[in-house]
Amino acid sequence: QEAALIGAGLCVLVVFFFLWRIRPTLIVALAIPGSMVVAFLYMYATGMSLNIITMMSLIIAVGMVVDDSIVVIENIYRHQDLGETQWESARKGASEVALAVVASTATSVAVFTPVFFMQKGIMSVFMQQFAIPVAVSLTASLFISLTVIPLAVSRLKHHPRSPMERYRAWRESGGINSGRIGRVFLWLQPIRWIEAFYVVGLRWSIRNRLAALLVLAAIVGVTAAVPMRNMPFKAVPQVDRRVVELDVEFEPNFDMEKAGNLMGEIGSMLDARREELGVRSVYQNYSVRGGEIQAFLVKAEDLAPGADYPYTTDEVVDILWHLLPERAPGARLTVSTGGGGMGGGGGMGGSQVSLRLQGDDAQEIDGHADALVAQLEGVPGLSDVRKNVERAQQEIQLKVDNVLAERAGIDAMQVAQTVGFALMGTELSRIKQGSREIQVWAQFQEADRRGRANLDNVMLSGRDGSRVTLNQLVTMEKGKTPQTINRRDGKNFVVVTASVAKGEIGKIMGQLGKIATDFDLPVGYSIGFGDEIENLQNDRSNFGATLIMAVLLIYIVMAALFESLVLPLSILTSVPLAFLGVAWTVYFAHMRSSNVAIDTIGFIGCVLMVG
Repeated sequence: QEAALIGAGLCVLVVFFFLWRIRPTLIVALAIPGSMVVAFLYMYATGMSLNIITMMSLIIAVGMVVDDSIVVIENIYRHQDLGETQWESARKGASEVALAVVASTATSVAVFTPVFFMQKGIMSVFMQQFAIPVAVSLTASLFISLTVIPLAVSRLKHHPRSPMERYRAWRESGGINSGRIGRVFLWLQPIRWIEAFYVVGLRWSIRNRLAALLVLAAIVGVTAAVPMRNMPFKAVPQVDRRVVELDVEFEPNFDMEKAGNLMGEIGSMLDARREELGVRSVYQNYSVRGGEIQAFLVKAEDLAPGADYPYTTDEVVDILWHLLPERAPGARLTVSTGGGGMGGGGGMGGSQVSLRLQGDDAQEIDGHADALVAQLEGVPGLSDVRKNVERAQQEIQLKVDNVLAERAGIDAMQVAQTVGFALMGTELSRIKQGSREIQVWAQFQEADRRGRANLDNVMLSGRDGSRVTLNQLVTMEKGKTPQTINRRDGKNFVVVTASVAKGEIGKIMGQLGKIATDFDLPVGYSIGFGDEIENLQNDRSNFGATLIMAVLLIYIVMAALFESLVLPLSILTSVPLAFLGVAWTVYFAHMRSSNVAIDTIGFIGCVLMVG
């Protein structure tokens, strides 16, 4: 709401800065609430929600809905300056530019048509949420500009002695260019500077067309060689919640005392650096298997006026990552930023990339995963390389002697059910007492299920009624078992993940693709990109297809409206030139802050820019 209100206020100020008339500015400003109301009505009727994407769409629409009204009202006032009546100037002014504003709005709306043909990727979801509010509000603004604006101006009475009218008369009489006050006022008008530079540049370009084309070609070449080649990409925007998360996984021999001691050491280390790192509070939670520590960093509202964070969230993650491994024997640590909003946090303060190994035998895949981890650790730009296989848990495994069991009339299923009943218990029939039902659970007493010796003496009944102890039928040995079994498309898989600096996924993708292609695997085993890179690839392919379809649709719309096949081509030359600005802006912004990169929202912005 705050961003929308500030945007609307700035929009009105800019309109006034160009028109220099108060009442026409207020008339143009009517397009903002009028278009927004229509957009909200449509969203309400179709069941759309107000979320990050739709609200961003509406905020952007605030600045776009006045475009058509500005064109219309400026042309109306041009006719009034020619001496025509208010009614005649309103009629002629609106009708003359009707084709232009219709074409402008139609091309802006047409770029979103390919959205409804997208089948996969995060961009397909975001684009549909983004496109509808913008398209509806722009269509409403077109209707307002061709109906409400001319009507309002035609009924607006002139006040020739108003300050703004007297200023316009003084300016048009040449007063602005004469005298000391006029020169000062001219110096304070940067629009005049832009006009002067534009006239000089336009005159030189027309007189030196070949040189102008060569300069443009040089700019394109430099853009392709520098910013385009180093364009940073990331999957989805990440929201900095100023939270650092430490996930701890303990070895199987840990008890609560050891776990408490280790978590206490990590907590003490954080407390000792609390002021240095800007830690506001710390939360701990753990068990014998693992735990988590969340360090909540100071936020903007906690700082004194003009003060800055001692470290960014990513820098805190990097500092902790280099400190913790030496202080955490017997445990595996993962340090990440607490993800929020549209994007999650990644290990080591950046984004995560992954490769997925897939095949039939889980143990063989695990061996190949270790080799892949070793190879990825040597890739510049990657850190915290690990496989996502959880540590195997120790267990006692019972192996039934089939000959002895058959002789006693007992099968393996009976052994399993008896052991399960002894250790975990089993639910019996419920007891009814009046209107209540009481759950009944039967299991051995705690004293009878404390150790292996108790299990040895569990009795089983054979088919002939004979009884035999468990240790006569089975052998017991310690073994390891995986905590989880991951399968995809009927095959086992292991994911190898690595952390990469924010905005650097695009650079790393090529290296990962080469490693995946060259990695030696037996027949029946494969290696592919993980979900993060797959999503980014889907978004990039969606963006390319959407861009091509958008340009074709824009050409069709303009060709139909202009009744010419050539004129739209001259206008479409602005599309590739606009991307020069995108490339350089992102490039310089990324040099200043590593968080800046082209992501899903950036792709959507480029599609909107084309329109």
